[in-house]
Amino acid sequence: MSGLLPVLCLAETAYDLNAKGGRAMEQGRSEEAVSYFKEALRLAPENKVIRANLSVSYNNLALDYDAGGDFDRANLMMEKAFAADPDSALIKKNYGMLLTNQAWRRFDGKRDESEILPLLEKALGYTTALPQAYILLGEIYFKRDEQKRAAENWDKALSLDPSLKEVKKKLKKLSKEIKTEKEFSSHSGEHFKVKFEGIELWSDAWTVLEILESVYYRLGGIFNLFPDRPITVIIYTQEQFRDISGTPDWIAGVYDGKIRIGKGLLAGDRETLKRVLYHEYTHAFIHSYIGTEIPVWLNEGIAQYFEDPERRGSLRDHEREFVKERLAVLPFLDVEKINEMFNSASAEEESRFAYFFAKSFVALLVRKEGEYSLRRVLDELKRGSGIEDISMKIYYNSLRGLLSEWRNSLG
Repeated sequence: MSGLLPVLCLAETAYDLNAKGGRAMEQGRSEEAVSYFKEALRLAPENKVIRANLSVSYNNLALDYDAGGDFDRANLMMEKAFAADPDSALIKKNYGMLLTNQAWRRFDGKRDESEILPLLEKALGYTTALPQAYILLGEIYFKRDEQKRAAENWDKALSLDPSLKEVKKKLKKLSKEIKTEKEFSSHSGEHFKVKFEGIELWSDAWTVLEILESVYYRLGGIFNLFPDRPITVIIYTQEQFRDISGTPDWIAGVYDGKIRIGKGLLAGDRETLKRVLYHEYTHAFIHSYIGTEIPVWLNEGIAQYFEDPERRGSLRDHEREFVKERLAVLPFLDVEKINEMFNSASAEEESRFAYFFAKSFVALLVRKEGEYSLRRVLDELKRGSGIEDISMKIYYNSLRGLLSEWRNSLG
């Protein structure tokens, strides 16, 4: 907050009220400050200093309301701040930031884009110096598969703040995508868009679309949730897939806002293709509902549970033996450590253990309380509940107790 500007040549009463407003503002009593400055301005309507102070006090009141989660009143106070001093660069910047922050909250809360884009448009109308607004626009256009518009907005964000490392990485990856996919064709269904290169994949792309439509309704029926925006699926050559996804050789598919697979999957048996598509779609499905607010092990466990409807997460004999061997040297299971094992830089043995653990642990949760309990878990995560609280609320046991149950279930 800027300091008070000196008051010159004011009538005595307006001067006193302005001084009182200044003291109230310095002590964080924003509402009281607004009252004093409004009355002072009534007595001295041409005084620019009082008008600027009133604008700043409205600005402070808006920030108070926003911190308390009342965006509507915060927005109203910012409108009044701008009306009081429409030439203030500080007010324009703060109003733009308030709107941008609210847009991010709605985006993270999986709200419809029709609620988000007007906020960003309004924010950039007050000031274009908002890298976070351009980052979010890039995210929205990336989800829509509007690659060039995404790149343009991320480029604007970087021009305002060159230190944005994650945006640099995203823009570099997107530039590769645009170059690689320049000649790609596509098939579109009601819920998916499949992109591919070469006439020889024409029929295979329809097969991918057909499989994904089936899992869309299968998961939707279990969870009573149906993503409302089409999901983009891209089929690459193996070389393109490794280059774009940056994953190790043993990974067959990935979801990073889009489902990406290598075309080698299409040459194999249909069941393997189904498992990979079911797995990656489950990630997309979870992300569409709660974003990234889910532990990696749980996300991967749910995806593996639904990738194979016949086995429902049960371990094969060799997987069970592998897990038991690893557990022999892990006297205490730490889910945070397991989360790290999913990192693509981890040793393959660690990654395998993490995937097998996640799959069979989620299977245990389903055996205890049924498949729909996973929807309840997602609901609680969306509300911001911690995994310990969720364990007690839904599965009537602590996470540590559930881990012990899982360990005993291995025999």
